[in-house]
Amino acid sequence: MAITSQAVQAKRDLRIGDKIFTFLKYFLLILFSIIALIPVSVCVLTAFKTTAEYNTTNVLTPPQNWLNFDNFVTAFERANMLRGFLNTGIALVFVLLFSILISSMLAYVLNRFRFPGSGLIHNLFMFASLIPGIATQVTVYQIMFSLGLINHLYGYILVLCGTDIISIYIFLQFFENLPRALDESAILDGCTYFGVFRGEQTNGIPYIYLGRSADGIHWTFDPEKIPFVNEKGEPAMPVYAYDPRLVKVEDTYYIIWCQDFYGASIGLAKTTDFKTFTRLENPFVPFNRNAVLFPRKINGMYVMLSRPSDSGHTPFGDIFLSQSPDMEFWGRHRHVMSKSSNWWENVKIGGGAAPIETSEGWLLFYHGVTGTCNGYVYSIGGAILDRDDPSKVLYRCGTFLLTPEAEYEERGFVPNVCFPCATLQDAATGRIALYYGCADSYVGLAFTTADEVVDYIKAHDNAGPTDWELGVR
Repeated sequence: MAITSQAVQAKRDLRIGDKIFTFLKYFLLILFSIIALIPVSVCVLTAFKTTAEYNTTNVLTPPQNWLNFDNFVTAFERANMLRGFLNTGIALVFVLLFSILISSMLAYVLNRFRFPGSGLIHNLFMFASLIPGIATQVTVYQIMFSLGLINHLYGYILVLCGTDIISIYIFLQFFENLPRALDESAILDGCTYFGVFRGEQTNGIPYIYLGRSADGIHWTFDPEKIPFVNEKGEPAMPVYAYDPRLVKVEDTYYIIWCQDFYGASIGLAKTTDFKTFTRLENPFVPFNRNAVLFPRKINGMYVMLSRPSDSGHTPFGDIFLSQSPDMEFWGRHRHVMSKSSNWWENVKIGGGAAPIETSEGWLLFYHGVTGTCNGYVYSIGGAILDRDDPSKVLYRCGTFLLTPEAEYEERGFVPNVCFPCATLQDAATGRIALYYGCADSYVGLAFTTADEVVDYIKAHDNAGPTDWELGVR
């Protein structure tokens, strides 16, 4: 390859330019370093000089005796510097702890979450960081004076804690470079809650969305629907999906929902990291709805409740149980419960939240439906199933636990609906939080305890012969 003389000259010019830039860069760095070090050097040299030396010598002249500590002794005695060091240490500890705690939490929220007003808060902090500190000193002094915090150590600490804007931006930059996978690891270790929710599209077709919450009450939702894939990693989205349930069995989280499989049927998927959602084989042929997975294997088998139905708004339905050794092949079907003569569940019944294991048996929140001149009414009922053979109903409450009464339960996309969806439980206290659908438009939250609801079910037991039998004919 030939190189022209113009190319050689351009290369030489580039090298000369690089050398000049490098020289200027290091020259300026050295110059500004000297300028910054001169005042410090003067203070060090002056500290070891006597009064006579200070008055008669140049500020950069070294002291005659480097072991002259008289100035240090005078400073410690007259200025009470030991007390000053102690106060500084106390302030340093409290300010560091407070600043790290508050700034890191605030920066994490601003970096990781998007909520109404988050952009405004971010911009307000940016604006505050542009205001010179000296411009606020008079205002800060007047506030501290009116609060009676002048000449107090805790007042000084309060001022330092409340004006540290820069540390927020330092943590914002830190979280920008921190992989979100670490957040997900913390979430999976119990730092927050996951939920699956039905999300209605503008064309009326429902899909499943992932939600997160730090307290189980306030939720944020992923903007995109859950991206299901098949076992090869290829996209495998259902035609539609609603009534989702999320259940952990051993080390895997399973999502169960109602979908189209040439008719209403059950969809099933799994995940271990809430990033990859792999669909499994459809457990049943159409028509079937209201699938509920037990949270542990029973006698070595996965166990699922479901309600065989038709292709429309089913005017009938009983709860059945099926078992699987591998979450693929389902059999050993058993009848669990039928609709009853109780008015609130005399049309059909179906599963709801995943059963809760108690010392009395499996606590089941299910839904019961009745018909009125204005349509169906969905209520929440309770039953207790045998721990070793949950096809046996030990107790079944004759009255509903919840029925539509509040406005958000009576009015919505589907009026008059209370539908159990999921629970959170605290084994130590027995507390239960029940999430339930309200009029197919909202998610309600009700609280009870295991003892309270189990005692109520037993006190109002109305189980009959078809509930007690093994469910095989």
